Amino acid sequence: MSIGKKVALSEEVSARFLNRSKWKEAEDLEFKLAATKVPDDMWETYSSFANSEGGIIVLGVENNGTVHGVQNAPKMLSNIATLLNNSEKVSQNLLQSGMLADFELNGKVVIALKVPKASREQKPVYVGGNTRNTFLRLNESDVRCSNEQVQQMLRDKVNEPVTSQMMPRTSWECIDVASWRGYRNRMQSYKPDHPWVELDDITLLERLGGYVRNEEDNVGGLTLAGLLMFGTDIAIEKHFPRYHVDYFEYDSSNDDLSVQNWVERIYPDGTWVCNIYQFFFRLLPKLTESFKKPFQLNPDLTAQGETNQHKAIREALANALVHADYYGDGGIVIRQYPDRTELTNPGTLLLPQEKMMQGGVSICRNPALQKMFQRIGVVDKAGSGVDTIFKGWMERSLMPPRVHVSSHPYQVKWVLPYMSIIPKEAEHQLKSIIGPSKYETLNLIQRTLLLIISAREKAGHKEIRELYPYIHPADLTKLLAGLVQMGCLQAEGKTSSKQYKIAANIEPKQKEDSDIPYSECVREVRKSKKTSREKIKQAILSLADGKWVTIHELKTILNRQPRTLQIAIEILVDTKKLELQYPEETRHPKQAYRALS
Repeated sequence: MSIGKKVALSEEVSARFLNRSKWKEAEDLEFKLAATKVPDDMWETYSSFANSEGGIIVLGVENNGTVHGVQNAPKMLSNIATLLNNSEKVSQNLLQSGMLADFELNGKVVIALKVPKASREQKPVYVGGNTRNTFLRLNESDVRCSNEQVQQMLRDKVNEPVTSQMMPRTSWECIDVASWRGYRNRMQSYKPDHPWVELDDITLLERLGGYVRNEEDNVGGLTLAGLLMFGTDIAIEKHFPRYHVDYFEYDSSNDDLSVQNWVERIYPDGTWVCNIYQFFFRLLPKLTESFKKPFQLNPDLTAQGETNQHKAIREALANALVHADYYGDGGIVIRQYPDRTELTNPGTLLLPQEKMMQGGVSICRNPALQKMFQRIGVVDKAGSGVDTIFKGWMERSLMPPRVHVSSHPYQVKWVLPYMSIIPKEAEHQLKSIIGPSKYETLNLIQRTLLLIISAREKAGHKEIRELYPYIHPADLTKLLAGLVQMGCLQAEGKTSSKQYKIAANIEPKQKEDSDIPYSECVREVRKSKKTSREKIKQAILSLADGKWVTIHELKTILNRQPRTLQIAIEILVDTKKLELQYPEETRHPKQAYRALS
């Protein structure tokens, strides 16, 4: 390990020292008096920071924040460096250049040790050569891990998924036949030409990762994934004593769960087989019944339709099931409130949260379960789940989903809010500033950025990402530059500290009717309070002749309500007189229409 680059670490600690509200022991800051030697309990804090979210240990400071300093900094630095490489003292040396330094603080010499968060391959980080001395950070305290928490870290450390291993003393008799038949039917309906649909039961289950054979004697048995997905209650309970699935639907947004205000509950009450397959398909209609579905007809005249919000909730539910640690505490708990849905599963995130939020990368705890869901069209390809969840929410102008991770016990909770991200009053004000027609051309992310900047009057990258952390910095730069080019934003300052503010309305005033080259039928509809549907249809075709027009543009020009226009448009589309710019998605936010010759 290299000891150097003191400036960055010293400035980080000094900044907190100058800000007295932050200069106190916290979840990521620990003081040790340590006047003459490295204290033994420092290594417990090192372990707790490494197994949690990381933090800084400052030697030479009292618990109340008073700086006393250390007496022999060079010797203590050398001692720390030596002990970090002693596996009998600490299991992992996580420090890199610049993470250990001595410097002057308030006229005294102190030592700072910046402990990074350990990766799942490095955990558990323990002291004294014994995993029983593994710690986690809880507020300002170092808490010894339970045996279950240590076992959780060890399971996550193994590359081979536990659920792909054969369960002892299992066979086809452990399968719930109704669940398996239901799955086969769904698979055949989803892809009737797939070669697997013709396989016999055992071979298909083997291809799905739910059944394996012992190479030595060719004796087969269910994997954990096969048992969890299709098993009987008795078989699952025998091998997974902590397995539990639960659903609560609440009649109010009361967060006090001690108040039993739920109106419906689905749990293992003996009236249904509580394997993953049955739980998933019992819950999915409950979670989506309030969503609006676009009406669309199949060629056989059956109704169909699914929005991206439907796909998002389906992906989120499957995500909780395929990423759960079924040996962990707490079980799968889904809570449905009027203003949000919460999906909680036992386990940890196998990717750093920031990387997971970027999408495109996936490390699945139970890949066999994921494959089973993929084969019936429940989830898309690996790595697209987070993107699917966010797309479904953002397209509905809803607040973005949030992820909460806890370690007491290890749990991951997704919160999917149903609150609008764009308040009507703020949206109205923003429209009046930049101009209604220009506002209508913006997508949801562009509108969100403008609202954030408008609320703060001025904002740069840092301020925007504090409120909207789900956007990559490079994408944010491009989006802001595009809004400047469109005339919606003004930029001030240099590249590294550029600030943005809303640009004033520069839309030209609309000309008088006599100066607008509209056709006679369009003029007639514009001026009349009441007119026939035939004249409205003629006006629409005139405006859509040779160019794409949106319903907002038609509303503005023809002075008609969107519903009136929509009825006329549907007739024109059905009679092949209008075409859609986005025929595959009838409710596309930028849908436009053009007359067919």
